[in-house]
Amino acid sequence: MANRGNNLYSFETLVKYFFDLKDIRTEKFPPLRGASAPGAEKTEVKSVSIPKLAGHLENVCIYTFVATDDADVHIVKTGIETYEKIKKQVYVIGQDVDILVLLTAITPDYIDVLMLKESKGKVKDRCYSSKDLQNSNIVIECTKKKSILLVHAISGCDTTSGFYGK
Repeated sequence: MANRGNNLYSFETLVKYFFDLKDIRTEKFPPLRGASAPGAEKTEVKSVSIPKLAGHLENVCIYTFVATDDADVHIVKTGIETYEKIKKQVYVIGQDVDILVLLTAITPDYIDVLMLKESKGKVKDRCYSSKDLQNSNIVIECTKKKSILLVHAISGCDTTSGFYGK
């Protein structure tokens, strides 16, 4: 998602807006097992170079950052930095629990960054507050909010929390 003023744009909308059809590579993939009846048509998937899209977005004054490694830490830090610059509510949009854990652990107490977890399947959109999470029982019982990183890493959810700050 990209943000320009009060408008949020999906990746698909941005691709359609900034690229001619000749710029989009079309590939055909077989359907997933059990997803459709045997002999069903192949699904078309369109892909675009991320750096190329980022270049087009920057040409129209939309800030972009292309992560070359795990983007979770970059997403959270960008949310915090943006809040400190504009002093208005900031939403971080994502699916990953690591983003939620990092928001809880590294967001300063005086900042409240919201995470919008987009709907997936039957689960609807959910919004989480870094302040509410920092004040929740699990974080209070950990005595230090950064120990939530250790708890998350030990649980085996992902390695981001285990390597944060190293």
